[in-house]
Amino acid sequence: MTSIDAHHFTAAEGADAAHWGTPTRPAVEGALQYLATYQAANPDRHLYLLLATDGLPSKLCTGNNIDGIASVLAAAAALAQPVQTFVIGIGEIARLNTLAEAGGTGQPAFIVDATGASTEAQLSTAFEAIRHTALPCEFAIPKPATGRVDPAQVNVELTGGQAKTVFPKVAAASDCTTSDSNWYYDSETSPTKVIMCPAACETLKGGNGRIDLVFGCKTVTK
Repeated sequence: MTSIDAHHFTAAEGADAAHWGTPTRPAVEGALQYLATYQAANPDRHLYLLLATDGLPSKLCTGNNIDGIASVLAAAAALAQPVQTFVIGIGEIARLNTLAEAGGTGQPAFIVDATGASTEAQLSTAFEAIRHTALPCEFAIPKPATGRVDPAQVNVELTGGQAKTVFPKVAAASDCTTSDSNWYYDSETSPTKVIMCPAACETLKGGNGRIDLVFGCKTVTK
């Protein structure tokens, strides 16, 4: 409320084109500040920012232009624990792909019709595409309350409908193939993560089921 009171302007000033636009950079910086706090409390999570905007950046905010906003997004994507950004434009807004590229997800901006009857459906489609893209393809092995996880007794299961499929393990990334859904450890001697091979990753991003790490039974290998 204090910030709003410090930055508000009168109705007369609102008719001045200089006051038009969106405080995009302050919004992005505020969201990233919140995510930094959340990341510190949840270091095992991979966080994303979703920037959805229907207007051009306001000229009244310092550095609130596409290049300035892109620099903030690029810095967040380059962190040791990166926060990558997806971008949705509600209507055609100039240079949104610059922001999407800086966000580091490899996805261009999703453009949604701002005036047609299909706006809601297009927005839902964009959300669904982002959800699939953001799904992780590697999973941290949790630390049990007591004892330790036996690396020879870990399996990866995909549940789709009533069926369960076990993804066989391979020794290393070099053993992945384009035809089989496999996985491997980040380290064979002291594993901390389960990493999906590219084919398994594509299966997960297809949104066709739920992935589970299952402990206590002999690892199925290829």
